[in-house]
Amino acid sequence: MTTDKKTWIESLSVGDSVCDCRFKHLKISKIYEVWTPIAPSNILFKLTDWIPLAIFSFIWDARGWLYTKLGLVTLTDKDLILEDGAQCSAQHCCDPVDHAREHPNV
Repeated sequence: MTTDKKTWIESLSVGDSVCDCRFKHLKISKIYEVWTPIAPSNILFKLTDWIPLAIFSFIWDARGWLYTKLGLVTLTDKDLILEDGAQCSAQHCCDPVDHAREHPNV
């Protein structure tokens, strides 16, 4: 993800307009932030064969809480709910309205 795209995603707020993957310019009605741990989780996934699911779920939730408290997470995306009810990923689907690309005839 480019620095410009990351800055744009961080600046999004409710009421802003975006161009979605259907080439419609719509306002954002809700935003859900997607946070990703900076540290790798490979070791935890190797434990899934040896420990019961309930214990693994507890460890996974505790890891998420701890990473958040220590600041070891980064904002990677925002899931957007648009004014027509459609859901859109800011990183993969939506663009700023002033994107300077021509819309295809759909």
